[in-house]
Amino acid sequence: CGPCQLLKSKLLKEDLLDKVELINMEDNQEPFKKYDIKSVPRLVVETSDTLFEVIQGAEDIITRIKNEQ
Repeated sequence: CGPCQLLKSKLLKEDLLDKVELINMEDNQEPFKKYDIKSVPRLVVETSDTLFEVIQGAEDIITRIKNEQ
């Protein structure tokens, strides 16, 4: 989708693309069902099978990834 492509280009520009796994919801619905994701782009930070954090919005996603480094 357009917002996801924009996020991907921003991740490339920030040299962060290798820090995430991009999932196309048309190819793989399971993560979207598991985390009840209704809109994209979203970042899901999974820390265990039952604990996770969901972040929406390109700038918030990039900030969260940078803070993990």
